Amino acid sequence: MKREFKLIIIASFIFTISCKQNQPKDSENIITPTNLTPDKTKPEANSDQTEMNDESYNDEMVEKIIKKIDEINISASQSNKVETKILLSEIENTPVTVWYNNDKTPIKAEFGVTDDGGEFTGKFTLYFNNGKLWCSDWDLAKFIFDENGKLKYWLDDSWKISETEETAGPYFKQKEEINFNILNEILAKVKFE
Repeated sequence: MKREFKLIIIASFIFTISCKQNQPKDSENIITPTNLTPDKTKPEANSDQTEMNDESYNDEMVEKIIKKIDEINISASQSNKVETKILLSEIENTPVTVWYNNDKTPIKAEFGVTDDGGEFTGKFTLYFNNGKLWCSDWDLAKFIFDENGKLKYWLDDSWKISETEETAGPYFKQKEEINFNILNEILAKVKFE
């Protein structure tokens, strides 16, 4: 029952985002993957890009992903943080937390997710690598992006391949767009201190 409930929440969230995609956007507030390019003069910009270049997804890659998430969580716990409530995907007072470096580069972001009754019952987490969206962790799905912001892996809640570009068709690209739409909305509305 709880799983079906979460699927309904995710479906309604996707529908809301899809509807918003047809509305005109203020181009000044939109941050695309290329806008999140790190400063190449900084040594950290070339540090440990989790090796996602290998075309075969396996248990070793899962271990690397989980290790990288642990590293990001440690880094976030020692960084700046802003907690606020914003209108996110037409849901008022959505709790959002963003962790960031001194140069305002995002490290991690979390935002609340509501149930059918409008109560915040969960959260989705976005993880960044050198300021670029790298992993999006939802309740029933996880998404891994390459360094160019392209969705590379759509995983289930146990880190196994759920869908591929071939099996999901246009929904694969839609998941990529949904993640970046959420990210853009958060970064446009959350003010770093």
